[in-house]
Amino acid sequence: MLAPLLFLPRKTVIEPVRPFEDAIADLRIAGCVLLHERYAAPWAIDVPDQEALRVALGVKSGRVLPFHLVRRGGFSLRTANGKEHAIPAPNVVICVDGKAHRMLQGTVRKPDRLIDVLHGRARTRTAGSTENSVELICGVFVLRTSPLNPLLAALPPFVTLPVEGRNVQPLLAQSASMLVSAIEHHRGFSDFTTARIVEIFCAEAFRSHAASSQVNIGWLAALKDPRIVAALSAVHLRPDAQWTVGKLANVAALSSSRFAARFRQATGESVLSYVTRWRMSCACRLLEEQEMSEGKIASSVGYESVSAFTRVFRSLLGMPPGQWRRRIGK
Repeated sequence: MLAPLLFLPRKTVIEPVRPFEDAIADLRIAGCVLLHERYAAPWAIDVPDQEALRVALGVKSGRVLPFHLVRRGGFSLRTANGKEHAIPAPNVVICVDGKAHRMLQGTVRKPDRLIDVLHGRARTRTAGSTENSVELICGVFVLRTSPLNPLLAALPPFVTLPVEGRNVQPLLAQSASMLVSAIEHHRGFSDFTTARIVEIFCAEAFRSHAASSQVNIGWLAALKDPRIVAALSAVHLRPDAQWTVGKLANVAALSSSRFAARFRQATGESVLSYVTRWRMSCACRLLEEQEMSEGKIASSVGYESVSAFTRVFRSLLGMPPGQWRRRIGK
């Protein structure tokens, strides 16, 4: 894997980092397909929360986001508070919040558990291609990013997107089609090719959501403001720089007061809060992927003192850097 732009040597001359691309690369997406079935109503399947899914799938760390791609028919997704969302074909829904939910069509007294479905212990009836059947491809995206990734924080609890039609992003439609093709040609749910398609499918779904008209507040909306993007790009490119509101205001070609107000209105947080959170997100990745001392990591994200770096890291991540590294066996 190529090193992200933010870790290139200081003298390297490159184009400014685009914050969205930087954040999506930091997700470090993996994933797999869990099932491809047709169901005849009535049926219901309970999907556990991400902690239970992590244990069931043997995922040591990271966020586990279930996704449900509807090829034909449709189903209802019921959240823990009882709200139902209709998911018709051809749509995909990504469950970002990691909470338990139920997929259903019709009324069932006792839903099956997803784990039982995967192990062939379910009562849910499979069906042929009938008028009232639904065809589903379900799987998970595993994101190894830190909790501080701005893209992950900017997503709603559920992302629902069409995967076919005139207004669909071409790469999202193509990756969905490729995923179906790989499964139907019996490549296996988690073989190399299918797994790579799942990764692209996830990235393109998030990219399509970011470009949609639904996004009008928060970090994703701020990426539509070129002045704010200029400042964010500078932070992402040089997290080790001694950034101040004034310096970033100069990058954005605004006065300090106008820039600070515009940044907070756009992103929902202060300039220096964002700088700190991105630095600590970078530090998380270095702790996981690089054999670097904590002192070098502290310096690479803008801290001259290891104790100051440790104090900020603990305040945002709930544990010191060494414990974060040990948690993944480094």
